[in-house]
Amino acid sequence: MPKPSAELPALLLGTLLLAGPLAGFAQQNCGSLENAFGPYNYNDPLIRQSGYGGSKGTIIDLVEGAHLRTFESLSRPDFETMGSIDYTLRAIPNNPRALFLLIRLHRKLNGNLPKPPRVVGDSSAWPGTPECYFERAMRFVPRDPIVRQLLGVYLHWNGKYQQALDAYGQATDLGLKSAELYYNIGLAHFELKQYAEAKDNAHKAYDMGYPSPGLRNKLGSVGQWP
Repeated sequence: MPKPSAELPALLLGTLLLAGPLAGFAQQNCGSLENAFGPYNYNDPLIRQSGYGGSKGTIIDLVEGAHLRTFESLSRPDFETMGSIDYTLRAIPNNPRALFLLIRLHRKLNGNLPKPPRVVGDSSAWPGTPECYFERAMRFVPRDPIVRQLLGVYLHWNGKYQQALDAYGQATDLGLKSAELYYNIGLAHFELKQYAEAKDNAHKAYDMGYPSPGLRNKLGSVGQWP
């Protein structure tokens, strides 16, 4: 398991974990990262090598095949989906597919996520909240920009636009440059009526080939496009 202090200076780590979009996250006790299986870093190529860790096949296929892929349609019972998300994110805390499924389920249920099985009847268990799963992912791999981007999406979908921008900004600071990220940044700025910034990021997204006209249409509705 990577040690955060070995990856980032302490001051920078504290800034990334506790400032801006993460203010208040540390108030939750989100548990130890120790797990019976793993934890593994999603970005480690070894988990895509057959036989690594004594597994049959690859670790990523083993975990995602059994606990993720059949749940991504959100057509299975919600408590089963939550249990599979919880298993996946304890085994691979920064798994982006599981984090995205988590925030999709949270949105579908208007924030009323079912408790994962390990929490039911155990008052000492750390809570199965999106905040805890993101805190654990960032504690495990502090420099993963995709986790920051997904945190931004979660905050964005919950109307916390400035906090979302803080998370998106951390993703760019960690080296992520993508059409989707710039599009999301533009949408957040639009919601805050920061039209110049929204337009600037819209141009970046569309120059990189982002297909949705939604942001462009929003800017056009307030006389900010082209």
